[in-house]
Formats: sequence, C-alpha cells, structure tokens
Amino acid sequence: MANVSILDTTSATSLAPNVAFSRTTDSKVQPTTITESSGVPNLKASGFDCIRYMGTCNGGHIYLGRQQRRFKEFVAIKKFSIDEFDDYTAIARETAHLRLLSHQNIIELQESFVFEKSIYQITPAMNLGSLFDIVCEYKKWGINEKATAGITVQVLDALIYLHQKRYIHRDVKPKHILIDSKGNVKLTGFRFMIELNHHLDCVFDYDTHLQNQIYYLAPEVLAQNMHGYTAKSDIYMLGISICEAINGVMPFAELEPLEMLLRKLNGQVPRPVDKLSLQDDENMGIDITLRPQEHLTRQFSGEMHAFIANCLNYEPQQRSSASDLKDSDWLTMKNIKGVGPKELSQELQLDYSHFDLSLWEQEPVMPSEPEQKFETAFDYTSIS
Repeated sequence: MANVSILDTTSATSLAPNVAFSRTTDSKVQPTTITESSGVPNLKASGFDCIRYMGTCNGGHIYLGRQQRRFKEFVAIKKFSIDEFDDYTAIARETAHLRLLSHQNIIELQESFVFEKSIYQITPAMNLGSLFDIVCEYKKWGINEKATAGITVQVLDALIYLHQKRYIHRDVKPKHILIDSKGNVKLTGFRFMIELNHHLDCVFDYDTHLQNQIYYLAPEVLAQNMHGYTAKSDIYMLGISICEAINGVMPFAELEPLEMLLRKLNGQVPRPVDKLSLQDDENMGIDITLRPQEHLTRQFSGEMHAFIANCLNYEPQQRSSASDLKDSDWLTMKNIKGVGPKELSQELQLDYSHFDLSLWEQEPVMPSEPEQKFETAFDYTSIS
C-alpha cells in the first residue's frame, strides 16, 4: 500500500476566500478564438463523411464523422489549417508520437492525412466529450467521489504506460480526458508531450506554447530553474484536474496569472470543497456563507483528500508515482476499488439518450479549398 500522507493545509483555502462560487468559474486564461465557416468539410474522397461541427482543439476544429469502410462507425475528425511551418512540424511530431502509442486508455490515431490546405487526424468518437464538457454542461457542483475515482484509475493507467516509456505528457487537464457512455476513459492532447533521454530523468524544456495551461502546471515547471522537472509534473496536473472535476471549478481560476504563480511557488495547495475543508476555512475566519449548499453539505473521504494532497505536494520527489497512486488508500477502498467502466457510466448519472450520435443532424458541406499547400503524407523519419 502506498504511503500517501495529507499535507499541512492550514494555510490553504478550499477556494478563494470570501469570493462567491459563481465568480471562481471565470478563468483568467483567454482562449484562442478560432472562427470556422458554417458547414463541414467534404471528405468523401478520403473515405469519411463529416456530420457536424463539434468545437475547437489546440488551434484546430473538431467534427463528428463516419468512416465509410468500417461499418460507418463514428469518428472524431480534427482539422488543422496550417499557415506556418512550426505548426506543421508540431502536428507531424504529435502524429508520429501517437503512432507509437498503443494503450486502451490513450486515444487511438486511426488515420492522418493532408487534404486540400488542411491536415486531418481521425480518432474514435468519445460521445460524452471531455471531462471538462461533462462538468461544465451537466455537473455544475462537480462529479461524485466514485465517478472521480473511476476516471482517475483509467487516467493513471495511461500515465503509467507513458511514464514507463519515458514520456512526460505535459498537458493533463479535464479537456484532454475523454469519456464515452460505456465508461471508457482515454487521454488525449499529446501536442506538447516530450521524451526523456536515457541519461536524465528530468527535462529543462519550457515551451512557450505551455502558457495556455499555466493554471494546471506544476510549481517546478513554472519556476523554470536549473533543477528542471520530471514525470511527477504530470501527477500535479492530475491533482489539479481531479480538484476541478470534484469542485466544478478550476483551482486558482479566480486569480490573475501572476498571483496564481506566486501562490503555487509559495506552496498553496488546492483542496476538494466539502464540509471538512469548508470547516477549516471557517476556523480560519473565512466567511463560507457564499458557498453553494451542495458544497456545504457533502463530505468526501479522508483518503481522497490525502490522495489529492499527495498529487499536489509542492516537492515533486514527495509525490507518489502513477503506479504507486493506483495502490493508494483511496483507490483500494472497498467501495472504490471495483469502479470500472460500467460502474463509472452509472455513477456519472447522465441521460445517455442525449448522446446518441446517430440522432445528430447532418450539416451542409463547405466548398472545396482551391489549392493544396503541403504534401499528401508526412515523412515521419524526419521528425526527431
């Protein structure tokens, strides 16, 4: 059994003190705005039927589609219109990485190709969308503890696999945790994944593109010092993601980036919001009357509090590894241990009739683009 201890959280509040819950839901990170013409691309020549527009992802657009030759199964079609070579290289590197990964809890890259002026990636369609979508649309106050445990176990399995292969994901967050109605969880978002060399267990790469996920990044990544960071930085991001899923709001969301940075570097640790943490807040003289009743009346297990505290430990060497966390007191509790995909589907308590993809209407097809900018295939051997 892994030794997971609770940190001293007497100086940390569960959410911002004396701030209404509704105000904590507005993140200070401004998302990149990407406009797209109404309708869907015509990919029939490539063997796919586009059905409708779904949203954005890392500078691209996502569509729901069908694969014509495989019993018309549903797929997610990611489209990237490339204007700069750096973007092309980043997507090619992500594609090359995905082709080397094979795990049930990692999104499968079924196909990738260039058509007209855009790059396309084809992956399975996860009909519930992301964990972020579920919380934002259906679970305003957060999901329950059993559902959180069921999701956490599957994400840990994905991280164990990646870390054994000496990869650091660097972008673990609810938007990159995909779920389907059967309770299957898959990790995605591999654009910024980095591989450790054979001589060092840490890296010193501080990609400027990571600025869009600074609220999830570990203190040692934000510090950008000579010590670098390790795969334990993914564990911190998992802890932040669990807090967001269970609380219904991203930790530090009410803060400006600089204040968030200072609090993280000073060791402030977010916590799950329940009777226990709110009582601690009240004992510190914080007014908890602004908290929603749903938070004031619920109580999570001490084991879950300990698990999250371990993930968010300021000192990375004090955080458990992904494999040790699977054996933590929380995930081996009698009422938690058996939460597999089927049980997770039940614990999410969603009306799955809303997620029947066969009922989604077809949108109009967009006209073809006039020219093709890049070659029809990637040379994966050139990607380092």
